Amino acid sequence: METLIEYLTLSHFMVMLVGIPSLPVASFLILRQFFEVGKKSKLIEISIYTLLPISGFLHFASGIPGSPMLSMLRTYFFYFAFPLLYEGSKLKKIASSFTIIVIMAIVDGMTMFFFEMGNSLMHELPLDQYIVIFLAAIIIYLLPFSLKPFSFFKKDNLPKWIWLVIIFAASILTIVSLFIMILDLYLLTHTVVMVSIFLVWMLILYLLDKFSISYAKEQSALMEVQEKVHYQTQYQLIQENFENSRDMRHDFKLHLNTLEEQLRSSPEEAQKYVAQLLEQSKKNVIHSNTGHVIFDAVINGELGKITNNATAVEVDIKIPIDLKVDSIDVTKILGNLLTNAITATTTIENPFINLKTHYSKGQLFIALENSFDGIVIYEKDQIISRYDGENRGRGLKIVRKAVQQYDGEMKIIHDEDKFTVKIVMYV
Repeated sequence: METLIEYLTLSHFMVMLVGIPSLPVASFLILRQFFEVGKKSKLIEISIYTLLPISGFLHFASGIPGSPMLSMLRTYFFYFAFPLLYEGSKLKKIASSFTIIVIMAIVDGMTMFFFEMGNSLMHELPLDQYIVIFLAAIIIYLLPFSLKPFSFFKKDNLPKWIWLVIIFAASILTIVSLFIMILDLYLLTHTVVMVSIFLVWMLILYLLDKFSISYAKEQSALMEVQEKVHYQTQYQLIQENFENSRDMRHDFKLHLNTLEEQLRSSPEEAQKYVAQLLEQSKKNVIHSNTGHVIFDAVINGELGKITNNATAVEVDIKIPIDLKVDSIDVTKILGNLLTNAITATTTIENPFINLKTHYSKGQLFIALENSFDGIVIYEKDQIISRYDGENRGRGLKIVRKAVQQYDGEMKIIHDEDKFTVKIVMYV
């Protein structure tokens, strides 16, 4: 059985050379506006993108008749598959897929008037239609760059409704574009409508971008407030320790006299008195004194919440005083990890918490070890926290997400009685 590939001309191949790669290339350019780096290897990334033009070429070359609907479903499948190559929330990935779809629908609508979409590249086409196909491909290559002025695409901490607005708006505009292509409109009317759809899409993105800028400013203001709270907490802790130390020095001779008298009359009372003094000395201990206010405040503040006086605490922090890490991220990472560690050591024997943090050549290393009861809970091959109440599992998820913002990695190791979290971040 002869196939249509035998009748291809040089013009056909030239059109395919420009047109067929346009969809995966445009998809790649659009997704790079949403995501930084693919989570898969470059080879896998290139292979997945290449499958779209290859599947289209094999379909045409086989001579098997197909419908525009089947071709559209095949293409849409890849539009939703491409975002899976990247790191990001599910909602953001869906929004990126619908962005590809609406941009491609606008391109189709702009060129639909000049030739029928049902025509195959294998058919003999007049020269002027070759030019239209070539121009359509050029538009596909260029249109993704219209997204470049909008900075909110790559942000991960935006409200979910922004991505929902993109999905809803892209769906409506795509349906309208497809409907316009069915109608038999005059050239001018058709062009005006399609350009209007594109401008509406740009207006929606502009408004969302403006909101994201405002939202970022609000978050920045909130961060400043939290930093002030951290500063105040750290100052109060230092002040309290200073006052306690001064009081202890002032009363030192009095305590010695009291102990001397109790040792003579009642050794048991002397032991109780020593225990009280030791317990008093443990209050408001400064575990971290690096000079980095945020690290010191979070570590001292969290470890100050320990209620089990038997807990052995070791802290080794070696970081520069001017280390540039977002204070909110420090709170998310160390706050959640220390909260889980303290809770895990509350009711067990021989409790301990060991925290080591150091910085070297652009890398921040965090290692937290604590004793626990040996019970762990897995969800989708990941360990989740047992100590978040109704939001169980959210603590470690927040830590992972914060670490990923610095292209970092988090590793959890555990045995029967020790739970260890190791983190590396690039700062």
